[in-house]
Amino acid sequence: MLTRSPGHRAYTTSSLTSVLSIGILAGFREEPFARMIILEGMKEAIASKRFGFSTFAGPATELDSYLDSEPVNVTEPLGGLILLPPSNVDLGRLREFRKKRPIVVIDQMIPGFEADFVGFQDFEAGYDAARHLYELGHRRIAFLGNEVPGTARDRRRGVEAFCKDSGIEATWNFSGMTNGSGVPEGYLQSVFGLVRQAWPTAAVCSNDETAAKMIVGLGRLGIKVPGDLALVGFGNADTSLLSALDLSTMAQPYVDVGREALNLIAGRIRGTLTGDPREIRLPMHFVRRGSCGAAVSSSAA
Repeated sequence: MLTRSPGHRAYTTSSLTSVLSIGILAGFREEPFARMIILEGMKEAIASKRFGFSTFAGPATELDSYLDSEPVNVTEPLGGLILLPPSNVDLGRLREFRKKRPIVVIDQMIPGFEADFVGFQDFEAGYDAARHLYELGHRRIAFLGNEVPGTARDRRRGVEAFCKDSGIEATWNFSGMTNGSGVPEGYLQSVFGLVRQAWPTAAVCSNDETAAKMIVGLGRLGIKVPGDLALVGFGNADTSLLSALDLSTMAQPYVDVGREALNLIAGRIRGTLTGDPREIRLPMHFVRRGSCGAAVSSSAA
């Protein structure tokens, strides 16, 4: 089957009924492999469809350029956008874009912007991470990491909620670390400059990158993981690296997020999905490795 349009070359569409045009703009700074895994989920969803896709994939920093562009495929004037938003978003321009083409936001919601959303159960996962450490005997549980992304704030809130529900005091909230850079000089000393008996015995980190930096930084101070401090991260994107670090983590279902986002945008473009924006949050599961340690003694807890 040949499809033609004025001023453009004909192209074959085989037995596909139509071609959907979408842009995919995403980039996990703290998880460099996460974007590729999400794209794998989208590819799986595409393979199950009876229509084709014309796609453009790039980093979220190219959002402004995409908002100025025409749809990738001229035969499908109502394309769409799957977006993991950058830190700064022009809401006005994004709303104007949404009037013409649907948008699905992934991982992090954009405050003040209504759109279909696919992400993770970050609060529940923070709660579960703290629970796993509690079941190992820990009663002094910290949260470590940058809280700028809303996902990290929800994870911290989950940790604190578990501590409150369990009757233990969540007094260790060290959120001075910055993603994408090394551990700030003096940061670990300030965290562990407390009297040894007052140290947290375990910590939930905002992501796997933070946890990996903690393992290296603590080692330089002679503080052992998990002997002196048990750690749990978030992500599980680079499983080979995490296995080498022996890092326990809350695994995020990146493939499922990609699949759900693709299904949403396809439904909006084709008109099979209508009505108010949908919010889909997928659960994480705990992957236990050596960094969370064995049960601690009652005297240590």
